[in-house]
Amino acid sequence: MSIKYVAAAGDFEKVPGKPIVYWLSSDMIKTFVNNSISDLCEIKQGLATCNNSLFVRYWTEVEIYKIGFGFSSNKETANSDKKWFPYNKGGGYRKWYGNNYYVVNWYHQGEDIHKYNHIPLDFGAAPVRAKQYYFRDGITYNLIASTGFSARNIDGGFIFDVGGSMLFPNGKIKQYILGLLETKLTGVYLAAINSTLNFQVGDIGKVPVIISDIYFSKVEELVQECIELSKKDWDSFETSWDFKRHPLL
Repeated sequence: MSIKYVAAAGDFEKVPGKPIVYWLSSDMIKTFVNNSISDLCEIKQGLATCNNSLFVRYWTEVEIYKIGFGFSSNKETANSDKKWFPYNKGGGYRKWYGNNYYVVNWYHQGEDIHKYNHIPLDFGAAPVRAKQYYFRDGITYNLIASTGFSARNIDGGFIFDVGGSMLFPNGKIKQYILGLLETKLTGVYLAAINSTLNFQVGDIGKVPVIISDIYFSKVEELVQECIELSKKDWDSFETSWDFKRHPLL
């Protein structure tokens, strides 16, 4: 039995980048006329240390009292005696919450990293990108998605790199956007926009968004429940810095 697709050439004009995605349904193609994620969120690549073996550690490798948990801005770290700070680096496939393995040497606002790369402390371009977004609430996702795309909630306190790039929604829509990103529908859109396994910030930004006033509150409720369940699961193992007791004990 043969499978035949019929598509209008003009439909390809409606999809960002004009890929020949003949297998997309007409209803999905129509959604590209709506706002996209880039219209509703700032999407940023973060820090590139240029030497992770020197500047990045698992949190279990350093003295925990030297880790700066709970900071809310880059400026706040300037006078801190903390050396290591939570660091989003992507990681494996995991939805909603988790993959919090790493810390990065950001002592005195990354003094050592700036010196290593011969960059002034007040310089915010590559490889020390988007410094003003460090430690903010947002959503992180995996750059490389060999086992599928996944995103996670961040309630502030993290620096992030390219592999753990972040979205910063405008207004109170973070949970709604996270809910959209975790759907199978987003996987279909991303496959149409970019057929590779690497999802750059530009690819994520092209995903269309329809804000539903009818379902908005329900989506927020369900997403929050998923975040809490995922966090509870993550914290039940000693790989979490919030681990207290194994649930089976």
